[in-house]
Amino acid sequence: MSELFGFGPLGIAFSGPNAVVFLHGFPEIWYSWRHQMVAVAEAGFCALAPDFRGYGLSNPPLEPGKASFADLLKDLGALLDALGIDKVFLVVIPLHIMSISPEGFYISRWRVPGRAEADFGRLDAKTVVRNIYILFSRSEIPIAAENQEIMDIVNPSTPLPPWFTEGDLEEYGSLYWKSGLRTALKAPYR
Repeated sequence: MSELFGFGPLGIAFSGPNAVVFLHGFPEIWYSWRHQMVAVAEAGFCALAPDFRGYGLSNPPLEPGKASFADLLKDLGALLDALGIDKVFLVVIPLHIMSISPEGFYISRWRVPGRAEADFGRLDAKTVVRNIYILFSRSEIPIAAENQEIMDIVNPSTPLPPWFTEGDLEEYGSLYWKSGLRTALKAPYR
């Protein structure tokens, strides 16, 4: 890992001239791509997975309240320029679902400034991440009723999904300890 431009931890696995950049969404961090990065590096590619500003242990944006998806793209361009990389293969979480989400769906709720912050503010970051992975591992779409928030629909006795370990949860908790969740909610959801 290295640090560059305030990205904070930057997962890098070098093994060839062609680069693959893994871009995460919320609540993911560079750590989310660790298994894929190893496979890509073993296939002869340079694998990069930057933590966006305000995610994990990265530095927050200079003006967190004004952070936007455009800032993420600008930072990525600066990172690639600094590393001398002019062509990459991108692996990203699709964001097109944001425009077609039903009422009560987490993205609809998180778009409202202050709503997710209030919902998540009742819990520590580790519990928020735990709840999100439990919700997103179910076969049905997590939709809260009108009088509920997203964190209210998680049964605390529900175990973690088998592919997300207690060790993973500890890693996320420690990485979000510095940054919190404020910027991670702002960009790209708003």
